This record gives sequence, structure tokens and C-alpha cells, in this order.
Amino acid sequence: MDLQTAFPVNLLAEAYARHGAFPFAADRWQRVGERLEAQVAEAGAHLGQPWPVLPLSGYLRHFRDGDRSAYETPYFARRRRLGASALACAAGGGPDFAADAADGIWLVCEESTWCVPAHARHSLAADTSSHLPGPGSGGAIDLFNCETALVLAETCQLIARELDAIDPRIVARAREEVRRRVIDPLLAGTMCWWQDGHNNWSVWCASSAIIAAGFACAGDPRTWAVLVHRMLGVVDRYVERQPADGGCDEGVMYWGVAGGCVIRALEEVRARTGGAADGWSRDPRIAEIMRFPARMHMGSGTCPAFADGHPHIHLGTGQLAVAAERTGSPELLALAQAISDPAGDGSVATPGVGDLITRQLRALAWYDG
Repeated sequence: MDLQTAFPVNLLAEAYARHGAFPFAADRWQRVGERLEAQVAEAGAHLGQPWPVLPLSGYLRHFRDGDRSAYETPYFARRRRLGASALACAAGGGPDFAADAADGIWLVCEESTWCVPAHARHSLAADTSSHLPGPGSGGAIDLFNCETALVLAETCQLIARELDAIDPRIVARAREEVRRRVIDPLLAGTMCWWQDGHNNWSVWCASSAIIAAGFACAGDPRTWAVLVHRMLGVVDRYVERQPADGGCDEGVMYWGVAGGCVIRALEEVRARTGGAADGWSRDPRIAEIMRFPARMHMGSGTCPAFADGHPHIHLGTGQLAVAAERTGSPELLALAQAISDPAGDGSVATPGVGDLITRQLRALAWYDG
């Protein structure tokens, strides 16, 4: 596996300059149907409701008594609601959804840090008595700092016209914050422990940064290419650490943010370069990594659970379908069909992290049922 060698910066920059448009424009969706109808209806239930707040006391709970949920529950709820409103707006739901998304973007941009407190230790000095990020700091570049950049990027690209009609500074502000907190530090050479390819953090963070760069570096192909080239090196190192059988030692639930993130990294670069940088066939382990959830599926969406995983999985049908196509794996398509729930796939109420819009856009564009 050597994506960095196969796709040098000049190739990436030239291809992005020609083909770098947002891959998920609403007029390109292949399927709407029940999945999006349910999403629009659920998003409508949040209109006019107060946005979740993120008080300092909730942030500090983790350091005082180990409680993560006091902060993370409203934190992720903000991001899921933002994605839901953006999708509903793009589906023609009306200006109220655009206004709700604009509120969400501004709230997220105003957050002092996008790093959750449980991960903040990676950016705090050992001798400090404070648990808060320093002045001007966006905090550690952790899973959810990167994921927030991704959510803002996909929201702003999906409904840029509607947001600009409210105020042209909204999208610009989001781009500035994504650059300041994630893209520019990575471009400057900030070294994060996850860049060694050690575990799912590596491809989770790298794929989020790659996707966010398509928005943050719009109109600047060279900068996009430099960032993507560096993050492809992280993907390289992750794949090289995987066993020949593609097994995910944290189980199928974590495959969604391990092998599933390899999918979104490869597909984002492939789409933004018009296929000039197609990494799917660069290493035979990729196909094996993709087949893992199908091999572990015991029926009815149930798989063996490891560590803190769950037996009932919520994998993205879009991820499974595109991986099936790229690797010639009919068993992956069969799994997508077996677990598909058009009325609930990507629900804003589904527990978990905040990248609802990422999951839903790929379900709409990559899976036709």
C-alpha cells in the first residue's frame, strides 16, 4: 500500500483543479424515497425548539467524575440536528430548515473547542491546573474536532446557496474555522499520535480531514493536494498494519469507523480527482477489510460484539454498497440489503456520534436499495 507514491501532489492538484466539485450535490442524488422522507419529517420536529447548550460545567464533569455524557450528549445532538436540517433544506423542505442550519453552523463555530473533554489530554500541558484549551487554541485534533470540520464542510457545500441568501458570512466563517482548527495545523506539520496508522483513529481522522479539505481549500488545488497527500500517508500506514484477512479486532461496530473510513477516504479522493487517484486496487488487503462485516454477520443485523461494541450494528448502507461495487463483493451488497431500514437509516435520533449528514449523503448517492 503506497497511495502517497502512486498519487503525488502534482497529480492530485491538477486533477482536483479539473474535477474538484462537491460530489453530493442534491441534483445528483440517485435515490430519495422513504429514507429522506423520514429524515425531513424528523428534522421538522426540531424546528423552533431550543438548540442544546454546552455549559462549562458539563465539559468539566469528565475531569471531576469521569462523566462523558453530560457534555457529549448535547454536543453530538447539535451536529446531528445540523445535518438533519441541511438535508431537509436540500430536499426542498423550505427556508425554515436553512435558517435552522444557519443557527447550528454559527453555534458550532462559536464553540471554544471541537475536541471533546475525554480527548483533551492530548493537547494539555502536564503541569497545567486548567483543563480548558488555551487562548486561540482549537484544542487537540481529535476524532470529533476532525468530524466537526467534516460536518460543517458537507453542510455548507450542500446548501451554500440557501445559507448565502441568509448572510454571505455564514459559509465564510465556517471555512475559516475549519481551516484554523484542523486544516492549517495539519498543513503546518502538527503531529498527532493517530498519524502513525495505529488504530481506527488514524483513518477516522484522516478521512474527515480529507473530506473537510474539499471545502476548506476550494479554489486552491495545491493546498488541497498537499493536505490530501499527507493524509493518504496515514491511510497507507493504517492499511499496512492490518492482517491479511482484513479482520477488525474491535468488531463490526468499529469497522464502520475503521474500514468504513477507508471507504470514504478512497471515494472522496477518487471523486474529487475524476478517478485519476483511484486507490481501491492498490493493496489486496483493502478488499479483505471491506468483506469483514459480511463474514461476521449472523443475520438480522446481528454480529458478535467485542469490547465496547454492540451486537446490533448500524452500518451505512451506502458504504457497503460502494465497497461492494469497487471490490466485486456481492456479499457486501447482500448485507446492505439485509440491514437497510429506509425509515430509520441515519435517523437524527439514533444514538452515536454526530456525522449524520455524512452517512445520509452517502446512503442517498451510493445505495439505490
